[in-house]
Amino acid sequence: KILIKQLLPLKDRSLLHSLPETERKWLQRIAQNPAGLSDRSAGRNGQRLALALKSALSFDFSRALALGHTLSGVSRGARYYRVLGLNKQGRPTRLVMKSAAVDAGIPSPLPAAPGELQATPTSAGVELLWKIPTGKENQVVHFKIARRVKHGEFMDILDQPLFRHKKGTGDHGGALPDFIDNTAPQEQEVEYRVTGVDLFGRSGDPAHITLFVPAFASLVPAAEITALALADGIRIQWSLDKNHPDTRYVIERASLSAGPFIVLTPRGVKVGRNGYMDKTAGAGRTWFYRVKTVTTDGRLSEPSATTRVGVNGGQAPQAIPSLRARLGIRSVVLDWPQAEVKGIAGYLVERRMGHTWQRLNDSIRRENTFTYHYATEDQLEMVFRVRAVDYQNRLGSPSQTISVKIRKLPRGKPEITAVNRSANGVEIRFDFPRERSDIRFLVRRSAGKAEEGIVISPILSAREKQFVDTRVSPGQVYWYRVQALGPQNWSSEYSAAVAIRTPAKEIPTPAKPGAQFLDRPFAHVRITFAPPPVEFVVVVERRGQGASLWETLSAEGGDENFLDANPPAVRALEYRIRYKAMDDTPGPPSVPVKVVRAVLQPQA
Repeated sequence: KILIKQLLPLKDRSLLHSLPETERKWLQRIAQNPAGLSDRSAGRNGQRLALALKSALSFDFSRALALGHTLSGVSRGARYYRVLGLNKQGRPTRLVMKSAAVDAGIPSPLPAAPGELQATPTSAGVELLWKIPTGKENQVVHFKIARRVKHGEFMDILDQPLFRHKKGTGDHGGALPDFIDNTAPQEQEVEYRVTGVDLFGRSGDPAHITLFVPAFASLVPAAEITALALADGIRIQWSLDKNHPDTRYVIERASLSAGPFIVLTPRGVKVGRNGYMDKTAGAGRTWFYRVKTVTTDGRLSEPSATTRVGVNGGQAPQAIPSLRARLGIRSVVLDWPQAEVKGIAGYLVERRMGHTWQRLNDSIRRENTFTYHYATEDQLEMVFRVRAVDYQNRLGSPSQTISVKIRKLPRGKPEITAVNRSANGVEIRFDFPRERSDIRFLVRRSAGKAEEGIVISPILSAREKQFVDTRVSPGQVYWYRVQALGPQNWSSEYSAAVAIRTPAKEIPTPAKPGAQFLDRPFAHVRITFAPPPVEFVVVVERRGQGASLWETLSAEGGDENFLDANPPAVRALEYRIRYKAMDDTPGPPSVPVKVVRAVLQPQA
């Protein structure tokens, strides 16, 4: 049944006069040249878009453009309606629009409330995020946003309607409009109300959310981070920001630039201070620091830029005492005591060549041992010394010199007769083709058959044709060789290599750890446990409510506790620990401990 034969734009004068003067003049100018709207220029496209948006906001405006009409006197009962597009001659075109079934006796439902409304304070303002209501009927065309403080009235905060987006910034299974309120009152509780409006200007059910809005400046990471190694620790400084007086800073440290970072200040540093002294950083290492801001409601900002520093000493390093040397096959192995003074970056090994000293290692050596390989044409006696270097590139005084007489080309070789596991380690037995009282022996160990390895034994007499290697780790494969030494600097070829695997040591199950959730000065969980055995390190694992997998938080936990500075915003969390051997073999996990939050903060 045809209800209206034709609806002509701008022909109903009564509708035009019912509009505001600015809108009426705008439409009158268009009525003087309606064919101009068919122009495809950028200006005409913009005018058509403005007309469409205005029609979505004003039903009277849409009726004036023949984009809407009110049907009166419709009897009850469900009916479908169709709108056909007409050409200039008034004949139907291919444009056909069909409505859903509508009963004039039953009011159509209002637009649904926006879903999954979220509010997150950021350094730029409060970001509002929600999901567009689904459904083909009564779709939301634009949104209204109102805000109020505690005990106040709701005030609209949009200068213009916020139209629904085709694509949003979130990932919640649909398009997500968003809005940043950069005028929100700070350091107090704020409530937001988001309402959808349909094509007929009807407001639907609103969505509400309440949150505490901290000072926006307190969510900006600290800037200009610097770290300086001093004699009594590392001084970390940052620029002073104009934050709320209750704002605090959290300092984090890691041994690698990518982390994991541990929290040094669980109670935070007050905003009035722009520095912190770390007196727990170990010597001889490079450390990485970063700073986070903690708002008054315990919210952490994004981390600052990371700064790097090495531990320095107050004075130049002292001389290394007790330099020692032992002979290998065409090599001299030097070792010395590890420096116990903070700020030692490494060591330089030097050899005397005539009246000058030649440096043997191009880069600073962290280990307190050095192997020098020599050729047969080297002089029979060599002199060595060692110097320490700190992080300021200051050279320490040279150690006492040590003189070493090298051996000539080897000939002949001993034979390993047995390699067995013993209660103290690995026992090596060997023999030599001829019984000579002036023969001595050295035992060498390596990790592979093709490697020469290192000398692990003292010089053994002719009667000691056995040696027990006590410095072995469980579950490892070792290759052993033996070299014979004789008078007049004679040395043999080393024996054929023999391999053996040491039995793996059982890793114990740690006791159940303790855990405590704290919300001041920021939300964090402190996990406590007994110190691990010397040969193991602690692995801390976490599982959130509803999760099936455990995630590793730290593979090198402290001696007695670990701080989870970024727990997920779920009601319940579980933590457990396990021991890990030096070869990275993990042991069985402990009984987990459960932590339940009393109140959840709004999710980001």
